[in-house]
Amino acid sequence: MRRLQIVGIAVAFGVAGGPVNAADPVATAPAIREMEKCRAVPDVATRATCYDKAFDGLQASLGRREVVLMNRGDVVKARRSLFGLTLPKLDIFSRGASAAEEAEFQTLETRIVQASQTANGRWSFLLEDQARWVQNDDEPLAVPPRPNDTIRIRKGLVGSFLANVGGQRAIRVRRIN
Repeated sequence: MRRLQIVGIAVAFGVAGGPVNAADPVATAPAIREMEKCRAVPDVATRATCYDKAFDGLQASLGRREVVLMNRGDVVKARRSLFGLTLPKLDIFSRGASAAEEAEFQTLETRIVQASQTANGRWSFLLEDQARWVQNDDEPLAVPPRPNDTIRIRKGLVGSFLANVGGQRAIRVRRIN
């Protein structure tokens, strides 16, 4: 069982097959480098001992939070919750993603929990994921947004975002939290 755990973790980090890119941040973790070294051990028993030792080191790194394991579902959830925020490009969210998976993160479609007009007549929206977006143009909405209306937010040019509220014409928005 322990050997299966080691192999599962090695596969999860991509160290079980093929050469590893030296610029890859996952490959630079010392706990992962130790597991990589075990692949070169020719004797099966010695290799198993090496993997056991490397696995213990990986568990210790996990305990100290030097290494964090996430399944794909958690990565997708985290990436979706960050939609619209200005962050540095984090390769952990896009490593190995196909073009179709990347396209999925160009648009957010959800429901409005709360909508209100600000003092300057622009709209503020609180969405289901507790993200707050505000209108940053002066385009009027023909129908005032209400709770439970659908909102579709998509990436625009030069870091901007466009929102369609209830199928209406797009307005420019920005995320504030």
